[in-house]
Amino acid sequence: MPCRKVCYEVCDTTREVITRIVSILLVLLQGGILDTFLYLHYGGNWFCWFVADAVSAILFTAAFVVAVEHYRKTKNNSKESESQLCHGRALGLLPLGYVAWFTYSGLVVPRVVLIFKHTGIAAGLDEDDILGPNFLKTALALTAPIFLLMVLSQHNKRQTLERKHYIQTLVAAVPFDILDSVEFLEILFVQESRLVLPFFLENLIISFPCINFIIPGFCFVVLSHSFYGERPFSERFQFIYTLSHILLVNVPFLAIRIYLWHLLSHDISVFFIKNIMMICLGVNDLYEICGESDDDGVGGAGADMPPSRNPRAELVFNDTYDPDDLVVHPGLQYANLHVGVNDSYEVSSESDDDDDDDDDDA
Repeated sequence: MPCRKVCYEVCDTTREVITRIVSILLVLLQGGILDTFLYLHYGGNWFCWFVADAVSAILFTAAFVVAVEHYRKTKNNSKESESQLCHGRALGLLPLGYVAWFTYSGLVVPRVVLIFKHTGIAAGLDEDDILGPNFLKTALALTAPIFLLMVLSQHNKRQTLERKHYIQTLVAAVPFDILDSVEFLEILFVQESRLVLPFFLENLIISFPCINFIIPGFCFVVLSHSFYGERPFSERFQFIYTLSHILLVNVPFLAIRIYLWHLLSHDISVFFIKNIMMICLGVNDLYEICGESDDDGVGGAGADMPPSRNPRAELVFNDTYDPDDLVVHPGLQYANLHVGVNDSYEVSSESDDDDDDDDDDA
């Protein structure tokens, strides 16, 4: 085996291991920081949250182990595709991925509510403190890299370019939505914003980011049931998933930012433009899913459909020549391939045969 190939295999294996280890460490780090805020600023016995973080880390580890084992079987069974190996799985491919995310987000959201709402910790944080608002925002922002590392650890590194494009298209906006949610919660840092918000508005500002921490789990559901681009998924679910990003993330964020800007003279965020762009892109995706755009003669979601459902991708080139399989078309000339090195090609056509018949009749 060439040295270059050996180095590639070693680096590739090391990259996979590092990706999974960093993902688990970030889960523990984020949970530890949130638990520390609760313990130092509110008191009480909050050590049970450390047990919850351990549960999340165990589920992430189990999801990674199952993914490695599955793709090892896929690699060893070169004659079988992933869809054949996974045939009959009602829960999709690697369901532990979305189970781990729903568990993780379900344990993060209650702590966000406690810190920003019930305990009033966020309102009393001072920028001069080490464990201040910036530290808390950084801890919450770790959700974005955790999501990306989780996706990288779940799908097959031997994906085709089309399937990689399918996965990237589906998950590209999720980290930006998470960062948008963290920036949105910044409004509740009273020491920074100097805003006294109405009760209903404060609840909305907390609710939508918490929902946005859970929504990436449905992205894993879509990926799992589409076998990470191996086969198509229900257009209805894709429609609901895209619509949820519009109605539960970008539209409410945009509306509340406009309200704060015009009525409370609050500084506008750069994510204001992001919300507008994502709404436009989401509407375009809904347009394609509904089948109103048919540039390639494929169903509406053909552009984003996995390659296995593209009729052109199903064409197989057969490089084995068999003279018996020759199909003769009128007016076309065919070369006789059974020739020697010094022989010349014999060209025949039906039109020449017809001319010879006419000469004989004459």
